Amino acid sequence: MKTFGKLFAAAIVGLVLGSAALAGASPAEAFPRTGKPLSGTDLGSGR
Repeated sequence: MKTFGKLFAAAIVGLVLGSAALAGASPAEAFPRTGKPLSGTDLGSGR
């Protein structure tokens, strides 16, 4: 179940970032509540 959770979270992040990219929004604007989704390591931005 842990693996499924990681895959599900990755899919959600991918969908959100993909839709944000299509809308021309930055990753930070896509996550206004936290600013650091999943500690920011999955974005590769180094924040």
